[in-house]
Amino acid sequence: MTTFGEIVEPTSRTAWEDWDDIENRIDSHISKLVWEKDVPVPGQIENLFILEGNYLSECVKSQTHLKLQLIDSIPEVNLNIFNAVGTINYFVTVKYYNLVLSSEIVECLKGYLKVARNVVALQTKPLPEFQTSVLTNQDCIIRTLSTTLPVSIDIKYPKLEQPNIISGISAGVLSLREHLDMSCVAIICFVEQLEEVHEVKTLLEKFNIVRNVNTKPANVLDSNLYI
Repeated sequence: MTTFGEIVEPTSRTAWEDWDDIENRIDSHISKLVWEKDVPVPGQIENLFILEGNYLSECVKSQTHLKLQLIDSIPEVNLNIFNAVGTINYFVTVKYYNLVLSSEIVECLKGYLKVARNVVALQTKPLPEFQTSVLTNQDCIIRTLSTTLPVSIDIKYPKLEQPNIISGISAGVLSLREHLDMSCVAIICFVEQLEEVHEVKTLLEKFNIVRNVNTKPANVLDSNLYI
């Protein structure tokens, strides 16, 4: 008899894993995530950009040409949503949040996700996390995952190969938009050192998030700390 493919319960509590009791130990002080202002969702959004992580969050907020207006926020998870004044483009920034809360954060964004024509989720990951059988000396590898219905924005990067995966808010947003039969693309930038990667800045310039790829968005970007 084999146990392959079966669920085998541990014989004692000495075999418990760290995540077994995670609901009682992580962010227990946060009962429910709610928007501070509870602003009505706009009737129309052309492009909704979701920038996940410290680098991308600081980058978009440092660009004065966007003339960003803060619409609403959830301070507990460092979630902010901005409107680029004079446009129907919106930007969501989120950093230093607990991965366990990803689904709840996506639920908070659901109203915006339902009305947006295009949704583009961007995240950065350390280069060593990219798994490939082909040796490469690149300092930046950009990959994408898309819904069945493609976005109307021209994005030409290779598809993320297995066994690589994405997680967090980008993954949740992509799944929800697929379920709604709406378009979305998740762009994952695997990088060695963000502040030195020209490809990431060029990508942000393509979306008009930055104007000058030679300009550093903020002092915080001078470090190697990123999510």
